Amino acid sequence: EEGNKLRIGTEIAAILAFSALKNNDKIGLISFTDRIERFYPPEKGRTHVLSVIRGLLSTTPKSIGTNLRSAFDFVRKVLRRRSIFIVISDFIDEGYEQSLTQLSRRHEVILIRLFSPKELMSKGSGFIPIMDAESGKLRWVNAANRAFRNNLRNSFEEIENKLEALGAKSRIDVLSINTEEDYISALEKFFRRRNTRRRRG
Repeated sequence: EEGNKLRIGTEIAAILAFSALKNNDKIGLISFTDRIERFYPPEKGRTHVLSVIRGLLSTTPKSIGTNLRSAFDFVRKVLRRRSIFIVISDFIDEGYEQSLTQLSRRHEVILIRLFSPKELMSKGSGFIPIMDAESGKLRWVNAANRAFRNNLRNSFEEIENKLEALGAKSRIDVLSINTEEDYISALEKFFRRRNTRRRRG
């Protein structure tokens, strides 16, 4: 599932990069785990965009941890001009809210949250393997266990509620994408609505 999120996140980033190229906008990239893995300062041009996409496709993370706060702090230091900052993540992390809020005061922020249907598991039977993406440990859990399913749903809803609250408080746009559904359509609808809202002021 983590691999699927990474693949779709990479594809979405590539789509957004080509969109920026079409509009002759500058584009940069920060890939991160619990450290900054790779950074491309914003530039224009096809050569730069292709370099960014090659970097996306070839990057092998040196870590399996996640630290959104340090990534946001890094962006605040290096991104001086007002920009549109798009974050693609599953947002399974803690302690980043203040840094994100501070970032949104200078830049337009869009959060694209990727989630797996397994995070919404409402029923099931038998034992399934669960991999902790950050520790690398594998454990088997009973999918029929109600407490297990409730914990999954509660964790999912907690992240969703947190992002919605941040969006409302700091005027941050939030899009949640199911990794097993048509994300192209979801992206098109989201940006169409956003552009219409911005034109209306």
